[in-house]
Amino acid sequence: MRSICALWSLCLLALARASLGAGNVSTEPSPRPLGADLPAYQAPLGSAEPEAGALAGTEPEGVLVLRDALAAALLRSPELASFAFELRAQEARILQARRRPNPELGLELEDAGGSDDFRGFRQAQITLQLSQLVELGGKRAARVDAASLARDLAGWDYEAKRLEVFSETASAFVEVLVAQERLRLAGENLALADEGGQAARERLRAGLAPEVEVMRSEIARSAAEIARSEAAHTLDTARQRLAAHWGGLAAGFEAVAGELEPISAPPPLDDLRSRIADNPDLARFDAETAEREAALRLARAQALPDVRIGPGVRRLEGPDETVFVLAASLPLPLVDRNQGGVAEAAIRLGKLSAERRAVEARLAAQLAAAQHALAGAYAKAEALRRRTLPAAQASLRAVRDGYLRGRFGQLEVLDAQRTQFGARADHLRALGEYHRSRNEIERLIAAPLEAAP
Repeated sequence: MRSICALWSLCLLALARASLGAGNVSTEPSPRPLGADLPAYQAPLGSAEPEAGALAGTEPEGVLVLRDALAAALLRSPELASFAFELRAQEARILQARRRPNPELGLELEDAGGSDDFRGFRQAQITLQLSQLVELGGKRAARVDAASLARDLAGWDYEAKRLEVFSETASAFVEVLVAQERLRLAGENLALADEGGQAARERLRAGLAPEVEVMRSEIARSAAEIARSEAAHTLDTARQRLAAHWGGLAAGFEAVAGELEPISAPPPLDDLRSRIADNPDLARFDAETAEREAALRLARAQALPDVRIGPGVRRLEGPDETVFVLAASLPLPLVDRNQGGVAEAAIRLGKLSAERRAVEARLAAQLAAAQHALAGAYAKAEALRRRTLPAAQASLRAVRDGYLRGRFGQLEVLDAQRTQFGARADHLRALGEYHRSRNEIERLIAAPLEAAP
């Protein structure tokens, strides 16, 4: 009996070793250069309690600079936090994939409850057996590989979301900065309208202008007041959008501080295309390929049957004996050999090249659009700064001075004011578009966009 038990123990050991296989080494994606110097939210380890997952950091207050806004968003963004928790979920999946099947304890009663000699438990056989499922074909190793590589893909998803939060927060900060400048510009325009109204009333009292000029000045002031009110509402909306990036229900900061100028010429599109390979949506495809290959190996391993083996003891009530038993079972793969699972995994692996080409085309189109928008905004902003704005300001000064001297009428003054206000507003819009396009390019190449020489 001892020799039989020893033989079965050796068989179990050999089968267990055969089921291990060789696993791949999982590599976590490294952070891209864009925003890598700022800490980002990391989900807590091994805890699902709500307080353990509370977002870090405090609500930004006072006058906010760009770095503070980015730091708050990366530490408190609810969207980024959800990706961080998905990382922890994938790590838990790896932990579960490493577990072996539990042993089973079975109790079997035979030859009981009959008649004559088998009445009651006179001839009963009671078997107590401990069995273990032994996975063959490297199922456990393939399962661990698939889970580890899925964790890598979750890491790439987290990195892509981190870059998105960084870029969108920077653009939202620019929107607030532009809205603040637009409100200041609207205030200056309202002050000009007040000065024009005061000049019209003085000219009316002096008998130098008709009453209609006062009416025109009041209409112009009303329009300027409406424009200032709209600018204030736009600023409130932009502030709320910025606060939403770190999960704020209301904007607790007072204002933002930053400079929209100077701006630099955009780099050529070919230079940017050479850097797009660092985008997580592209860089992840090595891990995506490895994960689908692991899924195919797992599907093929699942086609092989597993063996169940185990010793036990049997109580024979008739002869009053206790004996040892050994049992083994092996499913016959006659019908289900996981043909569909293997075919599905192979097809998903095969379509990966098409998915990669689609992502490359999408990113190339987005990069080209962002570079063209950046170049257009740069050209427009520079043209307005160099030519249009100085000319409009000089024209307004000359017309206002001539109006006070009686050489120009009020209509010319109002037209010059509208022209100057429109040029400054166009300049602000061009600067905002420039910085939004720049932020988009930085997200696509996953790195800061260095200034062109």
